[in-house]
Amino acid sequence: AVVTLAAGDGNPAVDFDLRWLVPCVTVSPDAIIETVELGMSTTVPMTISNNGAVDSAWSLYTASMPAWLSADPTAGTVVADTGVQPITVTLDSSVLDQPGEYTYMITSFSDDPLYPVVDTPVTFTVTSPATWGQLTGVVSSTGHCDAEMNPVEGAEVVIWDATATAV
Repeated sequence: AVVTLAAGDGNPAVDFDLRWLVPCVTVSPDAIIETVELGMSTTVPMTISNNGAVDSAWSLYTASMPAWLSADPTAGTVVADTGVQPITVTLDSSVLDQPGEYTYMITSFSDDPLYPVVDTPVTFTVTSPATWGQLTGVVSSTGHCDAEMNPVEGAEVVIWDATATAV
């Protein structure tokens, strides 16, 4: 808001801005969605910005962050008005043993009185390497006296490599 003060005694009017003396923090992007092949990693830029009138301390909740996800830095201070803190988010599938979709919510905390907690959803899709094959089918048994073919529920298939090691 702009306020104009006029003295009424012939002195010139003075305009000035009124601002809340609080931080106004935003987190970008709104979501992180990445896909990599198993064994690979990628980095994503994330930023914490402050357009408020005072500096803001911020931090990321990392206590339950999965091994495939990291951020650097995880805490700091964003200066008032135009402060921006870049954060590097790393998604690393080399710590995983299977392809699939992995999710997590990065939670950011700040001194912003209106939005002190901001959640950023992360979806990390890990695909199979091109060198992997896919085993499909049904394990069946011919039953007693080879009478009829029936699927075997809960059957476990073990594949052995050339050195007689289960893979």
